[in-house]
This record gives sequence, structure tokens and C-alpha cells, in this order.
Amino acid sequence: MVLGKENVKTYIEHIKQYYGDDNVEHILIDTIEKFSLILLRESLLNIVLDKLTPAEQKVLREAFRTGYFEYPKSAGQHEIGFTLGLSKVTISIHLRKAFRKIVKDFVQLIE
Repeated sequence: MVLGKENVKTYIEHIKQYYGDDNVEHILIDTIEKFSLILLRESLLNIVLDKLTPAEQKVLREAFRTGYFEYPKSAGQHEIGFTLGLSKVTISIHLRKAFRKIVKDFVQLIE
């Protein structure tokens, strides 16, 4: 953790020089509540991602990218499967398994 405005600015500049501007994102955390929310969001995301297989993640990304979750849908399971070289049935299976894992975790959190 870096404290003090000038120290933070200097630290960020060093990091940007090392990794490149496009690869560095910094967030001002000015309250403990904001810090807690960021940690919680990252923790939940990692918990969910750890449960999804690489194939499930790939299908979810493509489904989102192609508008599968829009209303009306811009793409269906057939189009997603065609793009990924998978059958419609395989896409359906990956989506259902991924949804079940994600929804199960959130339902358990709110019960």
C-alpha cells in the first residue's frame, strides 16, 4: 500500500513506465466502504471464475460478445457454436452448466 498523494503519483508513474500506460489501471479508494466493495467484488468474481471450466468461460464470453443475452437476441446458440466450432447442443450444455454454477453461488449468498 502506498500512502500520500505525491508518493502515489510517483509510484503510478513508475508502474506505468515499467508495464506501459495501457496495461495499468489505478482506482482511488477514498473510503473503507469503497475498499471493502472492491475486495468483495474481486473475491466473488474469482470464486465464480474458479468454478467455471475454460470452455464454459469461452462460451460465456462469446455469448456476451455476440448479443446472446440481449433482448431480442442478436445471436443464438447455433451462431455461437458456428463461431467456436462447436455444436448447438455443446453450447447449450456449457451455458446451462455455467449459469447453474453462477446462480447457485449467488442464491447461497442471499439465503
